Amino acid sequence: MADISSVNTILMDFGNTLLTRTTDALYVAIVFAVLFLVGLVVAKIVNSVIKEILKKGKLEDTIKAKGLENALLGFKVTQVITTLIGLYVVLVFLGAAADIVNIGSFTGTINGLIGYLASFSQGVIIVGIVLFIATYITNVIKKSGKFLFANQAASVLKFIIAYLGLILALPLLLHKIHSYLLLFNLHLNELEQPQCLFELAS
Repeated sequence: MADISSVNTILMDFGNTLLTRTTDALYVAIVFAVLFLVGLVVAKIVNSVIKEILKKGKLEDTIKAKGLENALLGFKVTQVITTLIGLYVVLVFLGAAADIVNIGSFTGTINGLIGYLASFSQGVIIVGIVLFIATYITNVIKKSGKFLFANQAASVLKFIIAYLGLILALPLLLHKIHSYLLLFNLHLNELEQPQCLFELAS
């Protein structure tokens, strides 16, 4: 009888522990899913406001009037701005989710990604400005037609300026990216373990 009672106690403890950890893991998943969706909605609202402001300011029309609409290799300034802001908003909400469920490792990772996004955005701004300058200069050279092979010379000059701009922005674009990738890969490896969510939630 004593052995049966011990087995029943062990099974009950195991069942209670499994139920508790499953509930906690479900709570973690729900919090992340809800705040991720809220982040997407907020990002969409914020970007809608930004698009409307830029539209009223006629930013894209001004760029097109100057013949610089292809400066960003097919991308529009509005697209670049809204994409970066959307990513930032979603990451902020994911960071809030990690704080709510008290997962310190994920909080650190997300904060690191937010920091990297800020650095990356600065790099994108530098590359964008350089590309606009390069496109403007090459347009002037092509339109002048004052010397032979103006088009070819303009294309080469644009490539050189863009390359120099990329080199200038590279430290910002790749700022601590290796560390962030290692940390992110560590979390992916953790998620491959069946008990990962239980351990995170406990």
